[in-house]
Amino acid sequence: MGNVNGAMELLAPAGDAASLRAAVCAGADAVYLGYARFGARAAAANFDAEALEKAVAYAHLFHVRVYVTLNTLIKPDETDAMLDALATVSACGADAVIVQDLGVARLARERFPTLELHASTQMAIHTAAGTRFALEHGFRRVVLARECPLAVIAQAAATGADIEVFVHGALCAGVSGQCLLSSMAGGRSGNRGRCAQPCRQQVTLGSTTAALLSMRDLCLRDDLPLLQAAGVKALKIEGRLKRPEYVAVVTDRYRKALDALANGTFAPADEAENTALKQAFHRGGFTRGHAFGAQDAALCATERVGHGGVAVGAIDYVKNGLAVARLSATLHDGDGLLIAGTPDEEVRYSGPEQSERAVIRLRPGAQARAGDALLRLTDVTQQLWTEALTEPPLPVTLRFRARVGEPMRLWASDGESTAEVDGETAQAPRTRALMPEEIANALRKLGDTPFCLQGELEIDTEPVFVPVSAINALRRSAIARLAELRRETFVLEGRAPAPTASLAEPAASGRRTNGFDAIQTLAVSFFDASTGQDFLNAGANLLIYAPTVFTADTLGRELL
Repeated sequence: MGNVNGAMELLAPAGDAASLRAAVCAGADAVYLGYARFGARAAAANFDAEALEKAVAYAHLFHVRVYVTLNTLIKPDETDAMLDALATVSACGADAVIVQDLGVARLARERFPTLELHASTQMAIHTAAGTRFALEHGFRRVVLARECPLAVIAQAAATGADIEVFVHGALCAGVSGQCLLSSMAGGRSGNRGRCAQPCRQQVTLGSTTAALLSMRDLCLRDDLPLLQAAGVKALKIEGRLKRPEYVAVVTDRYRKALDALANGTFAPADEAENTALKQAFHRGGFTRGHAFGAQDAALCATERVGHGGVAVGAIDYVKNGLAVARLSATLHDGDGLLIAGTPDEEVRYSGPEQSERAVIRLRPGAQARAGDALLRLTDVTQQLWTEALTEPPLPVTLRFRARVGEPMRLWASDGESTAEVDGETAQAPRTRALMPEEIANALRKLGDTPFCLQGELEIDTEPVFVPVSAINALRRSAIARLAELRRETFVLEGRAPAPTASLAEPAASGRRTNGFDAIQTLAVSFFDASTGQDFLNAGANLLIYAPTVFTADTLGRELL
């Protein structure tokens, strides 16, 4: 797998092992996942050291890259724990680490220089100048803030950094990495991975009470050509807290769109595809986000903060605890439904497949009224489709040789790597020789592996005898070795050269680190771009631009 000919990388979330498998099976080029500590999604299942090692080995077998999030701000007394985490990530063979804290970046570059650095969206990089800053400090990739217009995305890409942008999933009401609302409201910091999402709560403004800050979900599926033209290298799907079927459905749709873009057949999503994406998850429909000019109220979905589902009908009447619905789409046994009333009622449909009318049993005390809209929150057919997904088969050719008095030998190749292993010594037959058909039957037993036989077996043997169990052992050994070689080759091919600037490069004086003097730095945070030169003239040598209003003017035409 993996992106081809410089095509944009498709990066899927993996909140747990099931979602990791869904991403790989659905065609992701890479996944991002959290280590047990220091990830910006503390509520996700995440991966401890043993699980991370298995996850990397599994993904690399299918040539899928793994990026690990260590993207929270850390406290001084957590330095040793962070070093342990970085050591674990490096030892497991992960392809990159995603960080927010510049101190963590320095630790990684100094102690683990082969570990590629990606600048988290939590770093709030939203200008070409910020992108250059990241490059100068050892980052190879920058995950731009979601607030960036397309023009700024293109300017950031022109710096030479690998630019990654979010293309699907939840948006945040706060500026990326700068929101303190959860910290102030309940002492749970988003920069520590514990955001309580107070922006999703009901608020009152004048006579209006609604979730006024709750954002729609992003969907840039139809904008892939424009993102490619802007120089984007990676497309990120949000959702480490989402279900495996969400990961599978969204990844699959973007995979197919990217493949169509590569072969010149790209087209906007049709109604069926849009419905499938909405069925997986959405809030109030989709938005094209800041990249394509959406601002203020156009970004918000104030009526319902949870999954908006897909409309499948309306309640006709209610009687004796049963709601009879007129349907506009087919219901399946096991579908999760929502009756949109006052209050909303979540129910599960149980019964035969229906496309015109359905009877829905209500829980005791549940309320439903004629005219209430019926929404499907979970589609059992999507769940079954996800469960039926399998990893892409890995074609393998096998060549076997046996000579009396010599160890059996088996070559297994995937076209890039070849494993050569020896087995038991072949003996002269006492009663009868082992037939080539028997050897072939033993070698074909690949059903418990991701490999599939390609072409005909090559069997070169004189009359010999060996136990069939020995041939089985030889096959297992060759396939295991080929899997190791596939992983090793993939990692070596994907290992990029070191960035032009590195946190690990000290100045001649021995005092200069992180690209500036760590002792004699005067950093100034300012919000009015016109005052930047004044601060430089006054002696500042590190400027942190934090505008109070994020618009195309402040983001796109200043500090570039």
